[in-house]
Amino acid sequence: MLFFYGAYGFTGRQIFDFFRSNFPLQSKKIIISGRNKEKLDDLKQKLKNEFPQLDVLPATPFDLQTKKMDGIKLVVNTAGPFSDTGESVLNFAIENGANYIDCTGEWNWTKKIIDNYDKVLRERKLFASSGVAWETVSGEICVKELVDKLKQEGKISDVKKFILYILQILLCLVEH
Repeated sequence: MLFFYGAYGFTGRQIFDFFRSNFPLQSKKIIISGRNKEKLDDLKQKLKNEFPQLDVLPATPFDLQTKKMDGIKLVVNTAGPFSDTGESVLNFAIENGANYIDCTGEWNWTKKIIDNYDKVLRERKLFASSGVAWETVSGEICVKELVDKLKQEGKISDVKKFILYILQILLCLVEH
C-alpha cells in the first residue's frame, strides 16, 4: 500500500502522476492524505474510476502520529514546511513499518532525520530519504547535459528506461 501525504498540492500531484504514469498502481491500495478533506474528496472523485482501491484520510501531520494502519509500504510526504510537519509524518511511517520519502529542500530537516532517526530506521530495517526532488536539481541538470551529449555521440539510446529500471528496483524493495 502506498500513502501520499499532501497528495492534492502541486508537488504531490506531480509525484502521484509520475507514479501512475510509470507503474501499474491500479491494482494497489493507495491512500491519499492531507489537511483539507474537501480537496482530498475532490481528488478522489477525479481518480476513483482509475484507482478503485483509493482511500482518503484527512489528517493534520500531528493527527497521523496516532493512526495505525496495516500494510503501508511507502509514505510519500510532499506537505511542508518539513521542519514543522516532517517529524509527525516520519513517525507515522516508522510506527506503521513503512519507508519514507519527502521532497524537502530544508537541510535542517534532513539533518534531523539523520541525527534522530538513523538508529530506529536501521533497527526496523526501514529507510527514510529526504530531499528526493529539491536538493538534486543541480545534479540532475548536469546529468541531463551528459545524457544529451552521450545520445549525440551514439553511446546511449534511452535513459528513461534506465531511470524506470532503478525506480522499479526501489518499488520492489518497498514491497518486500
